[in-house]
Amino acid sequence: MAVRFSGSGQSYTRTISLGAQSQWSVSCWFKITTDRNTYSSVWSLDQDSGARLGFTMLRTDSDGTTLSFLANDNDVTSITKGTRALTVGVWYYIGVAVNGANGVMVTRALTDTSSTVTTWSDGPASVMHDTWRIGDDFFGGEWPNGCVAAVKWWGAALSQGELENEAWTYQPRRAANLRGWHPFDRASTVDYSGAGATLSGGTGATTEDGPGIAWSPAGPVMVAPTGVSTTATPSAVAAVAAVPTPTVTAGAGVAATAVAAVAAVPAPTVSTGQATAPAAVAAVAAVPAPTVTVGSISIASPAAVAAVAAVPTPTVSTGQSVAPASVAAVASVPAPSLVSGATILATTVAALARVPLPSITVPILPGDLIEADGQVELGGVLWGTDRIRVQEISGWESLPSIDNGNVLRPQRHGAWVGRKIAQQRLVTIKMRLNSADDPTQVQALVREMRAATRIFDGPEETDLVIRTYGEQLLARGAVIDRDIVLDSDWSVGQPAVSVLIACADPRRYDTTVVSAVVANGSSAAVVNSGDTASHPIVRINGPATSPSLANLTTEKLLAFNITLLANERLEIDTNEGAVTLGGADHMSALSAVSVPPEAWFLTSGTNVISYSASSGGSNGAEIQWRSAFL
Repeated sequence: MAVRFSGSGQSYTRTISLGAQSQWSVSCWFKITTDRNTYSSVWSLDQDSGARLGFTMLRTDSDGTTLSFLANDNDVTSITKGTRALTVGVWYYIGVAVNGANGVMVTRALTDTSSTVTTWSDGPASVMHDTWRIGDDFFGGEWPNGCVAAVKWWGAALSQGELENEAWTYQPRRAANLRGWHPFDRASTVDYSGAGATLSGGTGATTEDGPGIAWSPAGPVMVAPTGVSTTATPSAVAAVAAVPTPTVTAGAGVAATAVAAVAAVPAPTVSTGQATAPAAVAAVAAVPAPTVTVGSISIASPAAVAAVAAVPTPTVSTGQSVAPASVAAVASVPAPSLVSGATILATTVAALARVPLPSITVPILPGDLIEADGQVELGGVLWGTDRIRVQEISGWESLPSIDNGNVLRPQRHGAWVGRKIAQQRLVTIKMRLNSADDPTQVQALVREMRAATRIFDGPEETDLVIRTYGEQLLARGAVIDRDIVLDSDWSVGQPAVSVLIACADPRRYDTTVVSAVVANGSSAAVVNSGDTASHPIVRINGPATSPSLANLTTEKLLAFNITLLANERLEIDTNEGAVTLGGADHMSALSAVSVPPEAWFLTSGTNVISYSASSGGSNGAEIQWRSAFL
């Protein structure tokens, strides 16, 4: 992904006040979406003043497409280097490194087979660096109508090779001297370098598809089919029995020398298909008791209620049932008639101590209303009953539209393989309302349907649960279309209804929330029983210093430069990409070695999760997730 600039005032800035700097480097990806036919700055480092007291910038010329690196030291020394003509709609990588008067600029289009390199030795020895800008410069109004991604900035001069290596990942490959890292996988002011260089501005900037590079460096991947253990037993090689007669020249004699047999057998080549027998892994003997939270609902276990001698008459609201209190027996007993010789025995009457049980209200969880296959629950309203009959559901079991990230190879057949990313899920539910017994009630059913399919005032979504044969899954969506046909069927109380629901997240989830607690210094197996990645909620409990959570299965690390107190909890929503502490944003605590929260997920199957903290960490880290299905 990338940040899209499309107007004035959308740029990002930060006051850095570093003064004169002689060694630094910047790299980024840039694409012109629309040629403005004027000056357009990708980034600028300058002294925040209208006077030319020193600046460096990456900017197009007045034609809008000729890109150059400019450096000016109070008009004493000024250079323009690395000029390159850009094509509208094409992504370009640009890396610049400055070491005093020397510099290097590396550029390449996404489809180039090699980099274009420009070097110089006549630049300014040092330039004032007080303000860092992305998407404009200190002249103002020189914004690019295009996209910027993977912006990285170092307080050191990177080599040409280092600049070329930085082209292929959003995440910096060099962590030393990193002063700022803005992946711009979304319109955000966050600095992920750990240096705290949070930006300002960006109002109105949006998000578009990026250059299609990898997020982080990855090691070699070997995909091997299931194999069996094999021992290589080479067959014996027969010695040659016949030795040709040597040619003897005049004066020479023949002395046959014994040739030693080769005793070393070369190591056999092991082909793909063989399996490695791993060593046994000791099971963890102590398993911490997990804290289980189901959704946002906790199960209440009421304490015993002491009997009260006087119970006032309760106030009864609509929908409540009344358990009547016990009525005391009348204490006056009429005097008996006495018969001669009879004896009266007074009997003690025990007071009735019955107290009504307290009433506990448990909120309805998504899917609780569903009782049969083929039913649908949307926002707490059940469809698939005799009154609202479900006739067809489409888009639920279908694969959503897929963005194919393959990039065509310019000089040979085929394409470079890219990610396949699902778009939003569109679910169509066709129903028939049924008031045939009393057609005059059809409009009441129509009103119910209108209420259940209303459009929200904000961007919120509601729960959508559908039960097929034996499987009940949950998605979040909002109604974007409703069609109620007023025809002859409507006149007899059976109108047709079609509802279209858009689910921004195309994944469907198990209705059961699962949680696990990982103790400090240990690991735990977390199972996503679905068929696609699930983004969990992670809660790191204090006290803990520099906590980190690693998914050893996906090789992704989530790490923070923070010290949590005993009663503090850092909450990471990996689906929303948010980090909060006490409800306040704490994305700035993300370590430079960490992936962004959205890049940390549970892959399909078993994930081995480990947790560690440099100190503290006794309360562990909790992971809460739902299995996900696409």
